Amino acid sequence: MNPPFIKSLGDHMLLAGVEPGLRELSFTLLVPDAEVLEVLKLPRESVVYRHEKVVLADNRPIGLDVTFLPRAVGEVLRQDLGSDFVMPSLERNRIAYSTIWYRLEACSLTEQQEATLESPIGTPMLSIKYAPIDVDGQPVLLGHMVTRAEWFSFDFCVDHPGGQSADTVGQSIFEN
Repeated sequence: MNPPFIKSLGDHMLLAGVEPGLRELSFTLLVPDAEVLEVLKLPRESVVYRHEKVVLADNRPIGLDVTFLPRAVGEVLRQDLGSDFVMPSLERNRIAYSTIWYRLEACSLTEQQEATLESPIGTPMLSIKYAPIDVDGQPVLLGHMVTRAEWFSFDFCVDHPGGQSADTVGQSIFEN
């Protein structure tokens, strides 16, 4: 079903010796902006669920995650999202995806995020947008997490288009 090498943020936190946690802020049905509809490939009149939660590390807020879910997906995942990370929730509910697109960008903490993340406005942050894609090319959901940059490191492996692919899927050559 889903790629076995995908671990959730919570899994990675446990591997790093940090206790993961979540604090749900909201779960609402709304008409999203045009960008969300475009990414999710939904018609203009669609409504989606917007789920907002704080990601905790050893009970300290390190990230603010906002996830937009097509209505049908949101109704299936509703019971899990307040207490678990997105990828395990998809797996548990047998919602398949074959790929995850990520966009990582530097950003600064905004006034709206200041109190939630307990850091001053302007603190350097990392913006992570993510969208699991099903086998038909349809986005399953759209997530956006703003997180404290010092809590993250990323390993990437990019195959050369004309070369042979090494069997390194899910493996890093770097030590933790």
